[in-house]
Amino acid sequence: MSGFSVHHMMHYSLYSFAEHSPDPIYILGTDKKVMYANSVFVDLFGWTTEELNENDFPHVPPELREELTQMFVFIDQGQRLFALDTFRMKRNGELISVKITISPVKDPEGCTMAYIGVLRDVTEMKFSELKYYKLFNEANDPIFIYEQDKEGKPSKFLDVNEAACRMLGYTRQEMLDKTPYSISAGSLVDEIDNIFENILRGDGIFVEWIQVAKDGKQIPVEISAKPFKLNGRTLVISIARDMTERKKTEEYLRYSENISMIGELSQASPMKSAIRLPASRGSSSCCLPSLRWAGSSMRLFCRRWIESIQLSASCCCWARKSHLIRQTAIWSSW
Repeated sequence: MSGFSVHHMMHYSLYSFAEHSPDPIYILGTDKKVMYANSVFVDLFGWTTEELNENDFPHVPPELREELTQMFVFIDQGQRLFALDTFRMKRNGELISVKITISPVKDPEGCTMAYIGVLRDVTEMKFSELKYYKLFNEANDPIFIYEQDKEGKPSKFLDVNEAACRMLGYTRQEMLDKTPYSISAGSLVDEIDNIFENILRGDGIFVEWIQVAKDGKQIPVEISAKPFKLNGRTLVISIARDMTERKKTEEYLRYSENISMIGELSQASPMKSAIRLPASRGSSSCCLPSLRWAGSSMRLFCRRWIESIQLSASCCCWARKSHLIRQTAIWSSW
């Protein structure tokens, strides 16, 4: 070893690195022929260096031959090809997902002597990504992912699932050009910065919100958002749950309570002059006292309940709503 020149040592080190690397490695000459393939490459793909040369890159699928040509054009321009996501084929026809990096090897004068190609089998990682991405897209609730932009504000969405696109009426590409600001109700936009700061501090948030669809429809939602780390970046995952049906149910329950309380009020009144009002579907009617003869406090109390019922009528079916409007019109005139 002591008799080795630096030049020889560098050649030996390169060879040793290639032979003991856990990744498949090959070396191309300037004519783009394979000069060398390490043992990991041969074991993984099943072709020897000689076969790679004779068969002109048999591990490249026919559908990707054009990609190979473009790769050669790129490296001929003196550029390094870094982490290209693509597929390569084993001798038995099995496709594997790989990342390819190709770097030039230069002589002391700076002229390119060869190219070193390093492949990394990422099939398992891609399968895992695909599995989780499938779960992400098949979730029933809309999911939004974003980060902090250069100004410290919520960025454009980095990813959204299909449920988010369906609820808001945008394509995925349109959604990736949106921010949390652009899909929130105008009255809530000023609150976003404060909420975002809380999220970045590590505090998960759970808040009722209003999002605006492409057609302008306002959608009440519950939002749960948390920060998480990915490749050194702090991202935010926000999950929204459409509360439209729940809000309708709550309105209907308020309506039912109002009717029930008016029924109780009328039954407790000592006055006999009354009109008939169905307490609820399928139940016996109840009496509402004539407001004409009630005291001022009683009239004020009843009128407030009438106004409340009129507001909640919007969530009822058409027939009940029409009946309720007619009744309240009668009561209000007394």
